[in-house]
Amino acid sequence: MATFDGAHCLKIDVPASPKVCSRFQDLGTFLDDRCVLTVRMYIDRVGSVVANANNYVGILFTGDDGSNRWTFFAKFSTDGLFIDDGDAFNEVGTDVVAEDEWAEWTFDMNVADRDTATVDVYKDGSLVEAGVDMSAPQEAGEDDGFITLRARQASGVGHEATVYFDYVSIGTGCSDEGLTTTTTTTSTTTTTTTTSPP
Repeated sequence: MATFDGAHCLKIDVPASPKVCSRFQDLGTFLDDRCVLTVRMYIDRVGSVVANANNYVGILFTGDDGSNRWTFFAKFSTDGLFIDDGDAFNEVGTDVVAEDEWAEWTFDMNVADRDTATVDVYKDGSLVEAGVDMSAPQEAGEDDGFITLRARQASGVGHEATVYFDYVSIGTGCSDEGLTTTTTTTSTTTTTTTTSPP
């Protein structure tokens, strides 16, 4: 936990060794064809994922309705934002990630079919790219509704990964007008609220 720039945050700071630092939380069951994840974060330092695949700030989220197991995996780096399609990480937009600024990222996921799963990506409310392939299968051992916030740096690289998470919100049962159910996690608590579309 840390207070940074007026926000009470989860701080993830990669130590000299090991080269990864993560926070895991099981948020429960997500059985909808649409899932929306929003995160507000400040990347203080991060490396180049193009130079080494292990240089990144990452968000992983998994879903499973019993027959349709999927994983959302996004990597933020000095090279931009990359999302896993099961075979490779593909850049979203062009150089959309910046250090030393707050940004709110929203990932609107269509996960009705894992093999054709896509995500619309927004930064600070503006669309970056629609229909991004995120058809990565859920990995063995990962649970439904399991989220991981991670900072990582390649072995032998200097201290390069520090990120502050202000909040993470994940919703299902969504409409274009707004979320009907939202689950929010901070570093220590998880709450669920129900709202009506405007």
